[in-house]
Amino acid sequence: MRRLLFRVVLLVGACTLLVSGCAPWDLRPQGNLQPKKAYISPALETTHRFFPGLLPYRPSKTRGMLMLGDTLDDLDISRLEMGMIEIAQQTFSPDNTYFREGEYIQREEAREWLSRQGPQHPHGLNPPDGKGPRLLVHILEHDYYQVVNNEARLAGMVIGLTLDPTPTVKGPDGQPTKLELTDDVLRREGKRFAAIVSERLRAKNVRDVPLIFALFREETQNPYLPGRFIAVGTADAGKTAISQWQEIHERFVLLPSKERLEGALLGVNRRFVDYQRAVQEFFSGYVAVTGLARFEGDQLLELRIRAVAEYDSRAEAIQTIQFMANRLNDLVDEDVHVTITVETVNQPLALYERPAQGEPYLHVFRY
Repeated sequence: MRRLLFRVVLLVGACTLLVSGCAPWDLRPQGNLQPKKAYISPALETTHRFFPGLLPYRPSKTRGMLMLGDTLDDLDISRLEMGMIEIAQQTFSPDNTYFREGEYIQREEAREWLSRQGPQHPHGLNPPDGKGPRLLVHILEHDYYQVVNNEARLAGMVIGLTLDPTPTVKGPDGQPTKLELTDDVLRREGKRFAAIVSERLRAKNVRDVPLIFALFREETQNPYLPGRFIAVGTADAGKTAISQWQEIHERFVLLPSKERLEGALLGVNRRFVDYQRAVQEFFSGYVAVTGLARFEGDQLLELRIRAVAEYDSRAEAIQTIQFMANRLNDLVDEDVHVTITVETVNQPLALYERPAQGEPYLHVFRY
């Protein structure tokens, strides 16, 4: 039986989750890319297992490029970064592996690779003007290190390649026209991009470590949904060819949904409507209850629920979120990761999280 634990937690940003502020061991780094000695920040002891980091913290060489131009919004960026960390956890253990922002792909290099190929951009990965759509819109590198005899050695990389499913091209009349590309088309082109990036990274002396490529489809239609991963492939240590590709059939659904759903997705939506009605009946005033569900195929993996209202007191918010948490078993199975936030239009008031593994906890924002 799960227990509802009240914990006072310090909420920190995504970067802090990767590199904690705890007192590290005094092993100062030497050099730029692979320090001779590792200065390590221990991981926080939480339900979630994140990679500890190498210190001093160094920003990514492509820092800020995610926010440039018309590429990714906040939802896309959050899903891309957290998904890449989850993908890394399938290969590397947070017990003996350390995170560092990407240092091998340089900023100007990334700009060149994302450009259309031409006289001014001979290394551009996107086709020349008039030869096809611009699909590759961002490259994100995460590096992972392991420490042997106090020396930090690169153990592998995860490279996120973001693809645009609705690129603009010139139509037969010369006017701009948006394409709508399928996941299969994006996978095919993404694999081609990944093969070239793999060759270029191996040429940078990144040879004896696995290169993991994550193909990410940005969300261009619905501003309330994040992008999603469509494939993951690995070039084994010492190899350039990416021999292991696995398709990912990820899907995000807003709840309650007006989409034409079938099977397990339809069942989740119906139960959410009942759950929403129960919360609205519990709360005396108007409360907007919405959800964002993440599926892999027909399997529900994660659910985020928001209850937005004008609460008169913290006690009212606490009672509401406790009621919502206690009704979860009527909504989803216990192996589904659930997050509930109770908030006003201006600020969060309470947060409840029930991990798929580990104990749930409740945090009340005191000020």
